[in-house]
Amino acid sequence: MDAGKKKYDKLPHPRATCNVLSALTFSWTLGLFREGRKRDLEVTDLYEPLKEHTSSYLGNKLERYWNDELAQAQKRGRDPSFLRALVRCFGLKMASYGLVLAFMECVLRLGLHLKDDKSMGTNYPSSDDRPLMDTKQNTGL
Repeated sequence: MDAGKKKYDKLPHPRATCNVLSALTFSWTLGLFREGRKRDLEVTDLYEPLKEHTSSYLGNKLERYWNDELAQAQKRGRDPSFLRALVRCFGLKMASYGLVLAFMECVLRLGLHLKDDKSMGTNYPSSDDRPLMDTKQNTGL
């Protein structure tokens, strides 16, 4: 039984067919924002999830890694580790997201502070390293 949940026909997800530029800039979301600006959004306005975001796809993927972990653990004579299966399943993707965020936080934020110091015409007559030192202090480095 469905426990009283209503079924809705969902719209196809626009990211599934958008081009690379739209995906990078999230411009595929503009239609939903425009619709939400005109009226309150309803459940029927939600998109169908992408295939790679559905629970069946992710569950099957994790199950494959778990079965591999069980086989390897039995072959090597150790206990299976669910954490090891999770890391093998999602670790590379999460690590790549972490590297992108680390780059954005460290390099780009530091660069913005250096640019701001130069654009404001901040002068430090005693030392040329002063703006870099202030920037490092402001960014927590």
